[in-house]
Amino acid sequence: MLSALMTLNGLFLSGVLWQLKNGKKQANRVLALLFLGIALRMGKTLVFYLGGRSVMFYFNITIGFFLAIGPLLWLYTCFFLHKEFKFQQKHWIHFVPGLIFCVFSPFIVPNHELLWWNLTYIAVLGQMLGYLVWIGVRLFLQVSSLTTLIRKWLWGLWAAVFIIWLTFVAHFLIDFPVPFIGIMLYLMVMYAMVYLGLTHSKLFIADKGKYYSSSLSQTNAQQYAQELQQMMSNEKPYLNPDLTLAKLAQSLNITTHTLSQVINEQFHQTYAEFVAHYRIEAAKQALVAPDNPPKKIASIAFEVGFNTLSAFNTLFKKQTGMTPSSFRKENS
Repeated sequence: MLSALMTLNGLFLSGVLWQLKNGKKQANRVLALLFLGIALRMGKTLVFYLGGRSVMFYFNITIGFFLAIGPLLWLYTCFFLHKEFKFQQKHWIHFVPGLIFCVFSPFIVPNHELLWWNLTYIAVLGQMLGYLVWIGVRLFLQVSSLTTLIRKWLWGLWAAVFIIWLTFVAHFLIDFPVPFIGIMLYLMVMYAMVYLGLTHSKLFIADKGKYYSSSLSQTNAQQYAQELQQMMSNEKPYLNPDLTLAKLAQSLNITTHTLSQVINEQFHQTYAEFVAHYRIEAAKQALVAPDNPPKKIASIAFEVGFNTLSAFNTLFKKQTGMTPSSFRKENS
C-alpha cells in the first residue's frame, strides 16, 4: 500500500514539476526526473507484488535509476549555485552508466549470492556517495552566495537523498527494511515540497526580473555595452559633473531604459556605480602622476567629475579600501 502511494505521488509530483511553464524550467525538470528516479527505484516492491519474481529485469532497470540519482541531484544543485548554468551535451556523460544498465537490464539475471552482483551493488552505492560528497563540498564552499531559503532547501534535499543512500547501505549489509523506511522518507520529502511550493514559490517559479518585458536582445545588449565602453574610454563623458543617464543615452542614440538595462545586466552595476568607477580610475591615475608640485586632492576630485570632495572621498575608499591620500603615499 505504501509503495503504491509513493509511486503514484512520485509520478504526480514529477508531472507537475515537468509541465511548469513559468518556472525555472530546466531545474524543475531535473528535479522531476530526480523524484521519478527515486520513486521507480523504491517502487520495485509494488512491481514484485503485482508481477512476481518473473519481472526481475525491473530490478536491473532500478539500478539504472539509482545511478541517475547522484547526477540529477548534482545538476539540480548547479542551477542554484550558478545562475547562468544550463544543461549541455557534455553533461550526458554523467548518465552513461545508468543508461547502460537500463539497456542491458533484460539480459542480466540478478542473484545476490553472486560475487559480481555484490561488487556491482557496492560500485553503485560508491558512485552515489561520490556525488553526495561532491555536492556537499560545493554547497559548503558556496554557502555565502545562497539565500537562507535556497540554502535550507538544497541541504534538506541533500540530507534526504543521503538518508535514502544510508538505508540501501544498511539493507545491503544487514538486510535493513529499506521499503518501509525509504518509502516513508520519500513521502515526507514530497509533502515537504508541496508545502514549500505553496509557501515559497520562488524555489520553483523564476523571478521575472526588472526587465522581463524588455525586447532588448542579448546580441544588441552586448553591442551597446561595447559601444558604451569605447565612448567612456575615448570621449570620457564621466569628466562632466553634470552627466546624467539621459545625456549618456542620447550620446549612444538609445533610450534611457535600454542604457539602464545594459549597465545593470552587462556590467552588473547601477548607473551611478558605473560612472563612479570610471571617475575613481581617472582619479587614481591623477594621484600618482609625476606632477610637480602634485595636484591637490580636491582639485583632482573636481577634475574627474565629482561635485563634492566628501562624495569623492567616500566612493574612493569604498572602491579602493583606502583614502586618496593613503593611495597616493603608497603608490608614489
